[in-house]
Amino acid sequence: MQSSTTGTTLVRTGYVAEVRDVTVHDNSSSPAAPAIGALVGGVAGSMIGSGSGRAIAAIGGAAGGSVAAKQLAKPGTTTLKKVTVRFEDGGLQTYDVSTEEPFRVGEPVKVVNRNGNILLTR
Repeated sequence: MQSSTTGTTLVRTGYVAEVRDVTVHDNSSSPAAPAIGALVGGVAGSMIGSGSGRAIAAIGGAAGGSVAAKQLAKPGTTTLKKVTVRFEDGGLQTYDVSTEEPFRVGEPVKVVNRNGNILLTR
């Protein structure tokens, strides 16, 4: 049995027309996270010690779990770089690229599309 490497690769050339940094806000925190954290922390804490020490550990675990879950559930931000390419036919297309890649307006680039996976290169 042979594996197939067939697919489609399309390469288009153009020039960088615009480079923008965009900050994306993630507002998807869960209101149930502190309650779940308290439950997990309380159960974990109740496994420590015995007698009244076990009850104190459960309460401490619940409080700690709630606080930890609140911190983990905080919304965050991500910075993306959007690069707009002007193709030789005059068309414009914008691509998201990693922030480590330094693209400059006016430089030539290639847009490589391999089976739907797009890569912007020099």
